[in-house]
Amino acid sequence: MTAVILMPIKATTNRILARLLVLFFVLHAVNFLLVAQSFEFAYDIVIRNGRVLDGAGNPWISADVAISDGKFVRIGHVAGQGKREIDGSKTGTCDLRTGADR
Repeated sequence: MTAVILMPIKATTNRILARLLVLFFVLHAVNFLLVAQSFEFAYDIVIRNGRVLDGAGNPWISADVAISDGKFVRIGHVAGQGKREIDGSKTGTCDLRTGADR
């Protein structure tokens, strides 16, 4: 008689755990979709780990450069993401002779 009473309790517990597990996955899926839809890039382009010269004869510094709307908006450590990310540690140069707007 005791075994018959324990079986429904175990089955009920399993059903409750299964429903909680499904609820857990559904809530995480909804959270993921909400976060994915609200994510916006902070910058248009971010160049990471580049060598930056200030043009005053000082030695170069290793820094990130963020560009938005065609203008430099941050030089140093850039925490935000860019629509396009470029690894600045690769070989190459970007020679800017003027800082004037177009």
